[in-house]
Amino acid sequence: MPKFLRSLIHHCLDYMRQKKLSRNQLFIKQFLGETKVSLCDVGGRGGIEPRWADYHQHLDVTFFEPDKRSRDFLINIGHKTVDKGVWSCNDNRTLFLTSSPGCTSLFKPRQQYLDLFPDPKRFEIVDEVEIETTTLDEVFVAPHSYDFLKLDIQGAELEAIKGGQESLKTALGIELEIEFKSIYQNQPLFGDVKKSLENSGFHFIDFTNICRWERTAHDGLGESVFGDAIFLRYPEEIVCQYNADLLAMDTLKSYAFILFLYKRHDLLLALDDLVPNKIKSQFNLSALLKELASQRQSLIRTGRLFNTLTSAMTPGSRAHIIY
Repeated sequence: MPKFLRSLIHHCLDYMRQKKLSRNQLFIKQFLGETKVSLCDVGGRGGIEPRWADYHQHLDVTFFEPDKRSRDFLINIGHKTVDKGVWSCNDNRTLFLTSSPGCTSLFKPRQQYLDLFPDPKRFEIVDEVEIETTTLDEVFVAPHSYDFLKLDIQGAELEAIKGGQESLKTALGIELEIEFKSIYQNQPLFGDVKKSLENSGFHFIDFTNICRWERTAHDGLGESVFGDAIFLRYPEEIVCQYNADLLAMDTLKSYAFILFLYKRHDLLLALDDLVPNKIKSQFNLSALLKELASQRQSLIRTGRLFNTLTSAMTPGSRAHIIY
């Protein structure tokens, strides 16, 4: 394809995306009003995730980042950042700084496994530092909590969950990195994390990312090694708490926003059916539902198209939409 044609297609797609985003931002502004959604991001070294960043003006974000390399970046771009690691208790622990900051962990890399794949040097330990750890419950004491928790701390997610049992009671959802294979020594895997969160009242909804490694290249194929998963409360539970005067209207709006953000049309539709008629005038989901219904149809059509192409080009293979 000629370079100018690729550039033209890129600009057209970007224009369409920006136009749709501007419309969605207006919908969210009208829906949320003055409501601020509280986001706790543990290990968000690159700043607010793109999915959330498009609506940054409606967020109250707290970052945790013990690695000075990443923390300085967050502070320099104006984010509120706690300079401690998050663990199951207040403690002093060893942080293993790796060649690539994104691989830094409170667990030691399992080099024997990593050496089976390309570019294992990014996990090489360049320094070991003693850091102070805290817990989510120590930092977020009622009534100050978070609506949504994001965890990306290289195998230490379960320890963070153990130290947040109280603050998690008011959380609406969680997105976290999970591992299917032990990248780090003695780390918990997806099944362990899922069991813990389900015991805390969350439901596994979907994977928002799955990373596969081959022995020869990192090209999206191979064995599933790690990914990102989203866990949410169900609408029935949220509305039940609202009807019992255990949730404020702002929290109900924050929950609807989260469902919209993660394109959960079925759950948003259920929420709309469940909320009392007396609050429909101030809790109008019609614009959000219409947009998600449109996106849902696009995802279905795209999935069918890619499945047809994949099956034709590589018989026995299937394409899956991650959203």
